[in-house]
Amino acid sequence: MRSYVFSTLVLAAAITVPAAQAAQRSESHSTDSSANLYVQVLATTAPIIRSNDFLPDIVPDGVSRTINGQTFSVGLNISNNGPDTAGRPAYGLDLPAGLHWQAGTTDPECTFTASAANCQATGTIPYLAGFFAYWHVTADAPGTYVVKVHVTSPTPDPDTTDNTASANLVVQEQVLAKAAKVVPTRPKAGSVVTVRVLGITAGGDPVLPTAPSCSGSIAGKTLDGTARTTLGKVTCAYRTPRSAKGKRLRGAVSFTASQTQITKRFAVTLR
Repeated sequence: MRSYVFSTLVLAAAITVPAAQAAQRSESHSTDSSANLYVQVLATTAPIIRSNDFLPDIVPDGVSRTINGQTFSVGLNISNNGPDTAGRPAYGLDLPAGLHWQAGTTDPECTFTASAANCQATGTIPYLAGFFAYWHVTADAPGTYVVKVHVTSPTPDPDTTDNTASANLVVQEQVLAKAAKVVPTRPKAGSVVTVRVLGITAGGDPVLPTAPSCSGSIAGKTLDGTARTTLGKVTCAYRTPRSAKGKRLRGAVSFTASQTQITKRFAVTLR
C-alpha cells in the first residue's frame, strides 16, 4: 500500500525558507542549478488518506516515537528547499531486523528486499514541493527499532547532511479500552455517579491499569472522583451535589496500561 502526493500546499506550510535564500532565488537561475532536498521519517498507526493537504506523523531526525501496536505504517517525506527544481530523486527506506513488510507489499517505483525499499521517482520536484510515501510493516515483538531513510537527486545539492534521517520507533503491545460507560445511564443529582472503562487489554490480554485519575466538573466547578482498578477495568465514583439537577457532569477517566497513557471522556446530564 502506498500514497504518493506532490503537494505545494503541505510543503509551503512545512518548510521554512531562510530570507536570504528566498531573496537570492531569482539570481540562482542565472547560474548552475541546485536543489536542497531533505528527507524525514514518517511513522503512524492512524489510517492514511490520499489527500493534497494531509501529511502523516513526521518523526524528527534521531528522535524516538512510541508506536501503540505491532502493525503500523512507516515511510518518508521528501521536500525541496530550492532554489531550483530537483531532478528525479532516488529514495529509499531501510528496515532493521525484526521489522517486516506486510504480505503483498508492492510499489511501481520501488524494488523491495527483506530489509529495504529502493525507489526511483517518476517526476521532478519543484521548489517548495515534495511528496511522501509509506508502506505497512509488522514488528516481530515489542521493542525499539531504528528506521533509516535517504534521498539523492541528479541535481547538485548544496547541503547533503539532510539527505538521510533516522528514527527510533519504540513499538509497544497494542493497548485497547472500551468507551467510558456511565452507571446509571440517567443519574440523579445528589447521587454517586459511577463511570467505568472496561476491556483494557495489551496484546489482546487483560492488564491491570495503573496511575488512574478521575477528573470532572459541573457548571465549571471541579468535581474529582475516586478511582479503583481491577484487571482490565477502571472505575471512577463521583459524588454529585443535589444543587446540580439539570446540569452536565463532564469528566475524564485516565490511566496507564502497558506504558501507554489512555484517557476516556464522558458527559451526562443529572436529573
